[in-house]
Amino acid sequence: TFSEMQISDLHWRLSERLSEFRFNHTLGVARAAVNLGRLYMPKHLIELQAAALLHDVTKELSVEQHIELMKRNRVEYTEADILAEPLLHSKTAEFMIREEFSEFATERICRAVRYHTTGHADMTLFDAIIYIADYIEDGRTNDFCVKLKEYFWSAEPSRMDIEDRITHLWKTVLYSLDMTIENITSRGGHVDKQTLFARDAVKDKLEADYTRYLIEGTFAHSYKHLKE
Repeated sequence: TFSEMQISDLHWRLSERLSEFRFNHTLGVARAAVNLGRLYMPKHLIELQAAALLHDVTKELSVEQHIELMKRNRVEYTEADILAEPLLHSKTAEFMIREEFSEFATERICRAVRYHTTGHADMTLFDAIIYIADYIEDGRTNDFCVKLKEYFWSAEPSRMDIEDRITHLWKTVLYSLDMTIENITSRGGHVDKQTLFARDAVKDKLEADYTRYLIEGTFAHSYKHLKE
């Protein structure tokens, strides 16, 4: 695990690297991740903070800088990757973390950062918290994010029992993925395949035998962390 001193140092390093706007958003995501973490992973709040603080570490790089990072890490990229510029930072942030913030380069943090924009078919509870925190941080004011914040918090998840609370988080993930796909397609944009896979996987799990997934699947990890 990490110390509060390490998190404080990470704050300072990122404040020197990111624009004021991006840094304020980053702090908002960290606050949201902690609030969600208290409900779902109370023993992992510092690690959630670290992932949230690092999730946009390459957001303000140029396309050329993203390409250089991918080349340096021997990652193949396509023209489609370059055209989908808003997604590049989620593909390259992991490399920056490993190179310049290596003390935070755990598999859990790198994975959550990697999928915080697109989602993933096998999202873990940690992944889901960072994914949702990015949308519901208090600085977000667009209609999409306001709807998502209201959907999640108006249900008062802190009053729910464990199973219902877990289900509510994954329903929120599904709601977000559905809205993302709808917004992109309505503009004639290209939806990343990971987002489609994530939407289908979460939907299938919510519609299937929930008890079985508590025991065997992704939700089992959620349940384990809440019982710790």
